[in-house]
Amino acid sequence: MIYILIVDDEYSKAKLISDLISSVCVHVNIEHVTTTQSARKLTREITFDLMLIDINLPSSVGSAPNLLGGMELFDMLVVDPYS
Repeated sequence: MIYILIVDDEYSKAKLISDLISSVCVHVNIEHVTTTQSARKLTREITFDLMLIDINLPSSVGSAPNLLGGMELFDMLVVDPYS
């Protein structure tokens, strides 16, 4: 089983990506979250084989997107993937 995490606050884009991956990959589990906070929480629970991260992401539900929110998430995961 391949585990993929899509981190994107645009549902339509995440659905398109998910549908495309599912059409070419049989054994895949795709998760989707919309904030950096949700992504951090989920990466503590599941080890993903692939993460697709949007650059312009909100940090939490209801907050405005941060122009570099996705890059900040990536940096946090590189420095300390388990915190």
